[in-house]
Amino acid sequence: MDLSPGSTFAGYRVVRQLGHGGMGQVYLVENPMLHRLEALKVLSTGAGAAADFTERFAREARTAAGLQHPSIITVHAYGVEGDDPWFTMSYLDGEDLSQAKLTDAEITEVAKQAASALDYAHHRGVIHRDIKPANIFITRDHNGQLATVTVLDFGIAKLANATGLTGTNMFIGTLAYSAPEIIEGEFPTGAADQYSLACALYQLLTGVPPFPADSHVALMRAHLDKVPPTISTHRPEFRAADSVFARALAKRPTERFASCTALATAVAVIGTPAPSAAELYAPTAQVSGRTHTNSGLVSRTRHAAPDPISQRRQRRSGAADVATPRPKPRSAPGGLPRPRPEPAAEKTVRRKPPTSQSASSERVSRASRESAEVQPPDTRIPRMKAESPPPEHVYRRKSGRSKLITFSTWVLLLLLVAATVVTALAMAGAF
Repeated sequence: MDLSPGSTFAGYRVVRQLGHGGMGQVYLVENPMLHRLEALKVLSTGAGAAADFTERFAREARTAAGLQHPSIITVHAYGVEGDDPWFTMSYLDGEDLSQAKLTDAEITEVAKQAASALDYAHHRGVIHRDIKPANIFITRDHNGQLATVTVLDFGIAKLANATGLTGTNMFIGTLAYSAPEIIEGEFPTGAADQYSLACALYQLLTGVPPFPADSHVALMRAHLDKVPPTISTHRPEFRAADSVFARALAKRPTERFASCTALATAVAVIGTPAPSAAELYAPTAQVSGRTHTNSGLVSRTRHAAPDPISQRRQRRSGAADVATPRPKPRSAPGGLPRPRPEPAAEKTVRRKPPTSQSASSERVSRASRESAEVQPPDTRIPRMKAESPPPEHVYRRKSGRSKLITFSTWVLLLLLVAATVVTALAMAGAF
């Protein structure tokens, strides 16, 4: 159905049409009671709608309205007008990710918030079934920075499938982002939403979907049998992302991550590309304690110690070493050197007199402690003490002693000569 601006539907005044898709049309409407703008979505009904679809639609709409999460669109009201089921939700002034230009850091934040919303719904038994860039909405602040990430149409695919609102044998969801088990008709789980989220992130990072195909049949076969090209094929700096998306896009649900948050965490690790070799080995220049590289990165560093190998090469080549000037010692006012602080007096502690064994061990430990202490070197120049001459009585004592030794020596020599003469005369008289 097509609602013209200014018309009224279910008590809401239609302002304009916001968009349309396979599951219905979206209009910007005004709530007459609250005087606020809301988004009204009217679901498309098929010829094979079930007879009790009104009751089942109300039950599923209440489930979707019960999801209270910052990254899940809020459902305000729902109902059936004639044969057309509808519901209203918060109006967001932003854009979806189908045409948005995001940085790598913003893609990481989108993955984090969308994964948090999906895990929140999965724990409450609600599967989205139609995750794609067009169903992820972002808003920006006045500075152009990413403000909010909101997942739209939560549970709409389940509502359409449960109430029979679509035609017979009509595929539910978007085929380019659907998991293999969804295509084969199996009951979807949270792993199916993880697969769809990985396909959306793949497209945000590379600019192309993981399985580009010309026909629906080729696209279905690719999801079931083929392996998507690696991320590094399109962006070589994200080589670490190849294993992450290979696991998230696994054909079997049991081989994927345990949760969508685990996938987002792995994407956050590889979300910032590694620096190139030119950035790692860029020449640096010391300017006021900061290191400036050619890549524009600035970081505070300390002055590095001189390299002994480079100094040795400089000596061999005749280059003069540049000595680092030592800081001058601080002086007191008036130019006088500051006096050294006196060591603090140790407190006297009375102890019991030690035994011989304990005294010896205490002396050894005290000597080891004294030897272990590092005393600062004394840089003062020792003064040369002038030696005073010995007193006069010392010279008199030395001269008298030498005279006594000389006299006794001559006496002994005379006695020895006299003894020799007497012995010689006695031997001559005997013959």
